[in-house]
Amino acid sequence: MPAQEVKTPVLPWMRVPVTIEAGSGVPLAQVSGLDSRLLAALMHGHQQYKELFPVQSVVWTELAGGCSTAHDLCIAAPTGSGKTLAYVLPVVNGLARLQGQQRLAAHCLQGRV
Repeated sequence: MPAQEVKTPVLPWMRVPVTIEAGSGVPLAQVSGLDSRLLAALMHGHQQYKELFPVQSVVWTELAGGCSTAHDLCIAAPTGSGKTLAYVLPVVNGLARLQGQQRLAAHCLQGRV
């Protein structure tokens, strides 16, 4: 019997798969690092989210809530599992933090702080 060939992943970052177990989500109030404006928009907006789905919670943790630039990500999950918000939430949170930092820097330069 011939030896099985081990395939090398196309991209190096694909070497660290994370398996997400089905289960209950994480309440939004327990999501650390989530910008308060984003939290309010999620909880009181049109959809009125109460929790992150498991895939969203894992992605949030892996991407450090939008504060990490050291990760690339590929999600394989069924339709309706929350992939879109999983991708978007860290990006929007990172932009919200950046906007806050720019505003603080402008105030500091103008002597308002």
